[in-house]
Amino acid sequence: MPSVYIFNAAPAGVYMTVNNGPNRFVVAECDKTTWAPGSPPAADLPNFTGAATAPAGEFKVGVNSVDLAPVLGGSAQPTTITIPNSVNPRSTLQLYLFWETTASVSWMLLADGQPIGGNLVLA
Repeated sequence: MPSVYIFNAAPAGVYMTVNNGPNRFVVAECDKTTWAPGSPPAADLPNFTGAATAPAGEFKVGVNSVDLAPVLGGSAQPTTITIPNSVNPRSTLQLYLFWETTASVSWMLLADGQPIGGNLVLA
């Protein structure tokens, strides 16, 4: 099963839970000198099932529930990430996270490097 690679563009780490999974993992903060995005340890990367169903903690085709919370404190911000049915089940996904405000997270999802979804708002 392919992994979903997650990148955090914020200067603070983020706790993340996927589809009510048992594993709440940390997506590290970006490097403050190079702005290279942070990512979770490889062992914590969630899988992409490529199907319409998935065990808790894994991404699936369709609607996925994701909870994000700053490691430094604050409430969890739920967001919905929809993966289109047209995505190849063997595709590797990349998820980029951006804190839009203290109460809102923006994201961009790519499949094999091609944008397939997001809620990124450009001012």
